Amino acid sequence: MKKYILQIKESAIAKNIATLVSGNIIGYAINTFFLLLIIRVYSPAEIGTYDLIVSDGAIVTTVVGLGLVMAILIPKEDRVAKMLCQIVNIFSIICMIIGVAILIAISDKYTLFSLNFNYKVACVLLGVYSYFFIQQQLFYAFVNRKGLYRVLFWNPIIMAASNSSISLFLGIMGLSSPGYMIGTICSLILSILLMIKNANPYDEHFSLHEIKETLLIYKEFPLVQMPANVVSVVSQQIPIQYLGNVFSKAALGGFTMANRILSIPIALISTQISKVYQRELAIRNNEGEHVGNFALDLLRKNYFLAFVPIFILVVFGQPVVGIALGNKWKVSALYMTILGADYLLKYCTSCISGTFVIVDRPRMSLLLSIITLGINAMCFVIVGRLGYGIFKTILFYSVSDGVVNLINIFLCMKVINADYKKLLRFLFIEMLGAISVMYIIYIFIDKIFYQ
Repeated sequence: MKKYILQIKESAIAKNIATLVSGNIIGYAINTFFLLLIIRVYSPAEIGTYDLIVSDGAIVTTVVGLGLVMAILIPKEDRVAKMLCQIVNIFSIICMIIGVAILIAISDKYTLFSLNFNYKVACVLLGVYSYFFIQQQLFYAFVNRKGLYRVLFWNPIIMAASNSSISLFLGIMGLSSPGYMIGTICSLILSILLMIKNANPYDEHFSLHEIKETLLIYKEFPLVQMPANVVSVVSQQIPIQYLGNVFSKAALGGFTMANRILSIPIALISTQISKVYQRELAIRNNEGEHVGNFALDLLRKNYFLAFVPIFILVVFGQPVVGIALGNKWKVSALYMTILGADYLLKYCTSCISGTFVIVDRPRMSLLLSIITLGINAMCFVIVGRLGYGIFKTILFYSVSDGVVNLINIFLCMKVINADYKKLLRFLFIEMLGAISVMYIIYIFIDKIFYQ
């Protein structure tokens, strides 16, 4: 009977993952189609301006989220989850109003970024974008908590279609500078409207006493998880900042393009798996189940799911990139070969993201973020001292970041008591064995066809 129940649970998990992945694939296809049109309307400078604002928004939302967004999955009662949503909502409103006011007040002397349109308008857009972005994250977490995967299926489709079409329309109408940003904000609002019809975290009221008590219970998240998230964001920016300042912008462009291509399996599959994983882990953990083997089995199955596209990109990257992007991007294929193993490990860490939060070990998350920042920073200090060229620098970074991801996987599985022998077999035999085979095949094909 127990085995039968487990089979039902596993089939349900697979169905939920398939639902989210299929919606994400459709959304990604829509974005790709419209992008071919958008790049003909928007200049590189305008798209760069958009990226700057979004990048600043990502840092802002990491702070104003208080680390509580993922905590929404943890409480047994929906009422507590709703209270967490409202706490973040109130804090984000206060922060955005004060933040935008300060940025505008000091705009005559200090600016965050250079723009080709009115800076004060950009500050308002940054505030509005950041607010609706954090709201979208709150609603997504609450809908995920409720297990409404059909709603989440439509979410990336609606966001992609609305963002792309509105941005394209505004660009054609002459609002190209802020148009892309406005399109993104509109897509976030439509996403929220879709989700609020099915699950509204703001339909209850709470006393100040209740809010205070809840904050005391979940104080580890703003005190520990939020700093961990900030450190993680900073760590992710180090390679781009170093390569952009030490090497040519062309070299940086090749590196970022390789990253974008290799991250497709993560964007399409692992982020959706992580949503289902986080909810299932929270439910099983609250029920007192042993979650270690569940997490490890899910990780093993999905590692080999990601191995196929990464294998194709590493082994056959040169002709694939040449045909899809043109010969000027062929250097990206070489970077993909170097980064391939690291991205397989990134895929795994992405699948099980949130483990420390769900099992109430946020201090471990902070420790890991500090370790990641330290190793990545040390990596580029060393390559800078040695005077390595671009290829050796990327290779050195790939190895160091791969070590970080291995540590991440090991610690995640350790805190949930995954079977020690199965874990070691997966990490050092199955995972590293598959990576070794991938590079042996690449070397063989490279010598026959590419040289």
